[in-house]
Amino acid sequence: MNFERSRRLLSFMRRAVDDYEMISDGDKIAAYTLPELPFVASPLGCGDTASALLLSEICSGKEIFTAFQYALAGASANCLNPMPGSFLPEKAAELLPEFTVTAL
Repeated sequence: MNFERSRRLLSFMRRAVDDYEMISDGDKIAAYTLPELPFVASPLGCGDTASALLLSEICSGKEIFTAFQYALAGASANCLNPMPGSFLPEKAAELLPEFTVTAL
C-alpha cells in the first residue's frame, strides 16, 4: 500500500446521521442506508466488530467504500447474536445488500 493511499484511508470519518452511516476517503463521501433489523439480541461489541472488519477488509485490498459496507453488515450481524463481539459471517453476507450507497 503506498503512502498517499494510507494517509487518505486513515483520515476517513465515520458518523451517524439520521438513518445513514457516512465515510470519506478524503476525496469522496459515501452515505449508506441502514436497514431495520428484525430484532437486536445484543448491541455490545458492534463498534469493535465494525472497526476490526473495516481494517481487515482494507488490509486484504478491498476499496474503502466496499470495506465499510461489509463492516456495517458485520456490525449489524453482531446485533443479531447474543454473544458480544461475535457475528456469523453468513448473516453478514445476507445483510450486505441491504446497505446501499445513497451518495458518492
